[in-house]
Formats: sequence, C-alpha cells, structure tokens
Amino acid sequence: MKGPDLRFSLADPKIFDVTATRRPAPDDYHIMWHATYEEEPKNRSRLVVATLYVSDEDAELTITAGSVFVASSRSALAARDEELANIVGSSLALETLYDVVRMHARTLMGMLRIELDLPSAAPDAEVSAFKDEGEETDSDEASEVSPSD
Repeated sequence: MKGPDLRFSLADPKIFDVTATRRPAPDDYHIMWHATYEEEPKNRSRLVVATLYVSDEDAELTITAGSVFVASSRSALAARDEELANIVGSSLALETLYDVVRMHARTLMGMLRIELDLPSAAPDAEVSAFKDEGEETDSDEASEVSPSD
C-alpha cells in the first residue's frame, strides 16, 4: 500500500460554511467528500476548497472548508488535469483538511445532539478543478481518488 502524497502541505485552513439539521433525510447513511482546486499555482500554492456531506435517516451535515496547499515539489507545481486531481486527492494535505472539518463536525454534532458516523480517515475524494461562474460542470471530469491510491 502506497502512503499519502507529500507534494503539498496545508497552510491556513478555514471553515467557510456549516449546515446541520435534525430531521429525516431522504436516504439512509450517505457520505461525500468533494474537493476543488485552482488550476494555476500562485506563489508555489493552490487554493483548495472541500465539502463534507454526511446524512442518515435522522440528520444531515454539510461543512465547507478551504486552505492553501503549498507545493513542496516541482511535479506538484507542473501537474495539470487528471494528474493534479490525483495528487491533490491522495495528498496528506487533503487528509489533514478532512481532519479539520471532522473536528468541527464533531463539535457541532455535540452541540445539536446529532449522531452521524464520521470515519477517522477521509472517505474517497471526488476531486476537480474550480469552474468559473457560468461554466457548466461535467461530473465526468471529476476524479474519485482514494487516499491509498
């Protein structure tokens, strides 16, 4: 098994949005971890924004966070398209951002007395480039990346 990709490090993570509700959700347990990234690096870094959605029959929770991913290698700076999605998706930086999100989710769930199953390791991430406003999103362009890839 290959370890996490170390070509990016996490800097200055922020929580952008949090939504939690105690109500019946339409589905059984569901979890989604989606990340988007800047295609062009700025000063050896890229902005990454990720959203965790988790729900079960009693509640649902959505948290969006972002961070600067600083490249630690030339290959991370030069990567494009699917290669870049794979590097971001398998990076320790994205796993660490999930840990930040999970910590906030656990706090919120405790405040609202919600119980949702949050795995200690990030679920497989769906990773894609940022889309400009008005640009159509093609779900086929997103790459699903497992942390062990």
